[in-house]
Amino acid sequence: MTYYIKPTYAPRVDGVYAFEKTLSLDHEVELELCIFAASRYILYVNGKYVCEGPCRSHEKVRYFDRVRHVFSKGKNKIYVKVLHTCTYFTSVYNTPTPQLAIEGRSENAVILSTDKSWTCRFLGAYRLLCHAMKSLPPYEAYDAREQSIPLPLEEAEKAMFQSDGFFTRGGAAFPYIMEERPIPMIYPQAPGPLRLIRKGEDFAEFDAGAYTTAKVSLTLSNNSAVKVIYAESYEFEDGKHRRDDPSGQLRGYFDTVTSADSSLNYETFWFRSFRYIRIEGDVSAVFSLQMSRIHYPFDITGSFECSDPNFNRIWDVSVNTILSCCHEIISDCPYYEQQQYQFDSAVSIQAISAITKDVRLTKKCIDEFARSQQPCGLLLSIYPAGWAQQIIPSYSLIWILMLGNYYRQTGDLTFLSLYTGIADGILGFFDRMIKEKGHITNTRYWDFFDWVPQWENGGPPVADGEVHALYHLYYAIALDDAAMLAKALKRDGLAEEYLKRKEQSIEILRNTCYQAEKGMFSDSSSGKSFSAHTSIFAILAGAYEENERDALIDSFFYKDISRACFSMNYFLFRALEKCGCYERGFRIFDQWKEMLENGCTSWCENPDSPRSECHGWSSTPLYEFTRHVLGVSADEEDEIQIQPITGSLTYAKGIVPTRLGEVFVSWKKENGGFRISVRAPKGVRKHLRLFGQKEYVFEDEESEFFVKDILSYV
Repeated sequence: MTYYIKPTYAPRVDGVYAFEKTLSLDHEVELELCIFAASRYILYVNGKYVCEGPCRSHEKVRYFDRVRHVFSKGKNKIYVKVLHTCTYFTSVYNTPTPQLAIEGRSENAVILSTDKSWTCRFLGAYRLLCHAMKSLPPYEAYDAREQSIPLPLEEAEKAMFQSDGFFTRGGAAFPYIMEERPIPMIYPQAPGPLRLIRKGEDFAEFDAGAYTTAKVSLTLSNNSAVKVIYAESYEFEDGKHRRDDPSGQLRGYFDTVTSADSSLNYETFWFRSFRYIRIEGDVSAVFSLQMSRIHYPFDITGSFECSDPNFNRIWDVSVNTILSCCHEIISDCPYYEQQQYQFDSAVSIQAISAITKDVRLTKKCIDEFARSQQPCGLLLSIYPAGWAQQIIPSYSLIWILMLGNYYRQTGDLTFLSLYTGIADGILGFFDRMIKEKGHITNTRYWDFFDWVPQWENGGPPVADGEVHALYHLYYAIALDDAAMLAKALKRDGLAEEYLKRKEQSIEILRNTCYQAEKGMFSDSSSGKSFSAHTSIFAILAGAYEENERDALIDSFFYKDISRACFSMNYFLFRALEKCGCYERGFRIFDQWKEMLENGCTSWCENPDSPRSECHGWSSTPLYEFTRHVLGVSADEEDEIQIQPITGSLTYAKGIVPTRLGEVFVSWKKENGGFRISVRAPKGVRKHLRLFGQKEYVFEDEESEFFVKDILSYV
């Protein structure tokens, strides 16, 4: 019988524990292990790392891990280090005391299980530190001089790892129903060194080579103490300049490590986020410093190369940024928060789709937000989250766009059909407001849209009761995608209802917020303020007449109105795409080039006033380069569409993963003409459009086309 086992008490509210057992075998055997722990575990067998988990999630499900491991003939020492926290690290499992459940099977026989035969120790060497937000995993003050405390164990409830038997005949459930993790196991990579930059009597500074998320390990000689500081970049008294300029200072969150009478091999329990490490204290006692990078194991098949070296570097840094933000959730930033936001995730997912066909993390993200729905219909804007019950109504509408984008990329209606009711609940919140007030205005929640300097708390200056232009536009766009999904699911009546509600929302907006003399929509019915945001989303919502389009596009770049921040670039590109003037967006890439010039190896949250040096939403170029420079898409129609936009580039090539297979595109401007080669799965319809003038439809696996006199088209 396999039980949850736990100590009878916890010496501290937060701490680290060791659960141990010796398994004796008369022959070598491979076991399938099912493992769960609260809050986190790392499993070692005979002193060797096996795996860690469980998968981060929310309070409505507990994921367990399933791995295979070969146990040796004779004695096998099983050591499970369990981090237990009730204070920090949202989206892990919080219980009054640590819990562990392990079951090891060979065929149908249970060979290993958790019960009272195990032992447990409280590892007094660990004290957990919270430097900032409670969403972050704890940092550590490790002191090897502190003693471990043996603790009595007790068996709690029976652990149920199998797929059946969760419910009694009366429908009652066991206290903890678990599901197998929906994403692959995540393992740290092989350890590697950091480069020493400079060293003094009581400090040393090291460079990881690029921004990274990694476990950090060091060897410390006896009776020594160091402080290990993790920094995203060098900083100066007046802010950030060259991120790699060592004349600045390294500041940041830290661990402390103290050895006892013997040397100490120490490794952080959770990964750390950093570009640089500064060690202070007994630096001469540090014999080695290594890092083991860790992130979600995407199978990266997407690639990109072109004639502009800066674009090539932008691609590489974008990949590094998105990897650093993807682990068991899609984090906004790995250093300051490690939280999963709807807006951040929606943009990051588009970047992810450019490099891999793996949608498991995307599906987990969509599902987790769905499970956060509140009685009013809105979703929590951060989820999973144990401490922050935050609602940003606009983000719930963005989640519906996430569904639409997932459908375009995968065509997976079976999965999406689970969430149409959730989407309807979100849309119902805004529909009720229109019926009650005649329009959408400020809500009782956080009316956030963008960190515009002129806006208070991230929202445009809309007084209570006034028509809120951005809400009407977001609502209209979400209704569009909801209608698309309803139609695809053969729910034509619902699709028609959504489109009528979209028309109503736009009509209210045009009657109250369109300012003909400016050729723009105001932020509210007061007509007092304007922003690029209303123009961008008016284009995306189709809220304009054809003769109004050019003025709206021009306003994207006006300097005398509230400008869209860096996070909005994805939607700015989509608006340019929809209007057929994507070429105007090439100037936007200058913002990424400026970050390269400042020595960035990951993309900032906002280049103008960066707090975070690594933000997933800034990896938009991955999507832009594949979707538009290479020109590849495979949306609702069962055909691969290729429509490259070249700008000033002279050549580009790369591989784009799509639901219809990988597509290789290589194009080049030569001798006044344009040559393009396409390789994609045979038998799949391909539609090539060149410069609005030439079109080719073909199904061959490999095809090449040459257009003469390209200057007459470009």
